[in-house]
Amino acid sequence: MAHNRLDERLIERCEDIPANPEPGAYVVIDTMHFSNTVIELLARGAAHVHVPEERGEEFDYRAAHPDALIGGGRTAEYDPEDGYDFFNSPSYVEDIDVEGRPVSMTSTNGGRTVMTLRERGGEDVDVFVGAPLNARAIGRFLRRTDHPVHLVCAGYQGEIAIEDHVGAALISRYLDGMPPAETEIELFRDQLETAKGPDYVRKNAIRRRDVRAYAMNVNGREVIPELSGDSLVRARAPLDRLPGSEDWQTEQSATRETHRSPVEDVHENPVYISTLLPEVLKRTRRRVVIPGRSELGLPGLEALADIDRVVDVAHHGFQ
Repeated sequence: MAHNRLDERLIERCEDIPANPEPGAYVVIDTMHFSNTVIELLARGAAHVHVPEERGEEFDYRAAHPDALIGGGRTAEYDPEDGYDFFNSPSYVEDIDVEGRPVSMTSTNGGRTVMTLRERGGEDVDVFVGAPLNARAIGRFLRRTDHPVHLVCAGYQGEIAIEDHVGAALISRYLDGMPPAETEIELFRDQLETAKGPDYVRKNAIRRRDVRAYAMNVNGREVIPELSGDSLVRARAPLDRLPGSEDWQTEQSATRETHRSPVEDVHENPVYISTLLPEVLKRTRRRVVIPGRSELGLPGLEALADIDRVVDVAHHGFQ
């Protein structure tokens, strides 16, 4: 019988990371707001997110990569500090063009946690970035690993951060094949809205959107950031976890009572079009049947604009 192994996986603060981490996967969770900013940058097409060792080194990175965008601190008016293109805010990066461009940014909590694991972990430690925003995606992705999975809450200024623990709890549920019911998710959302105090969302319109449109948007993104060298990139879903695979269908059957159907997900979540279906085509070299249309290879899929008519490959299969 499945059971929740959160207690076995949880590292509550960056400061609690062992000096010599055991081999395995480590998910850095900094819900407000490093994790969500990285997820959104990659979702919007950034080539990668470079994580420097210290704040200020972003300028050196841009000097070496003239097309790079760099993120740093913010002013009291919620503008980027001088010389920076953006600050640590997923809603702020909505308005900048990152498509195909390298990005460099760090943060006091999440960025520092990524760097700590990179420095201490070595080649046997795989580092990912998670949050409630991608909890289902990263939980399912890491269920297939043979190595231990650790959920590392970044914390805030050395203290435990409630919002990071919420992210860890959600990811752990998907790791264990025990997806939360919608009622539970609503309770988690309530915790997230007030995690930094009842007045936090009233500070500024940007922070209000950061919380309500991102921190509280449980399972709103399928992007899984993974550390490669000194940069975070989009992880590739293993072939046996892509829609239509035997393992994917088994998992869908096990969770049908607490989640919408895959067809509903395809209709409402364009990520299946922009990411997962192209990945199926690239890695299987097969074709997908679209009801009411001819068979499509990758070029046809990329040109497809009518989301409502995209087939759910779990139902129609590969041809």
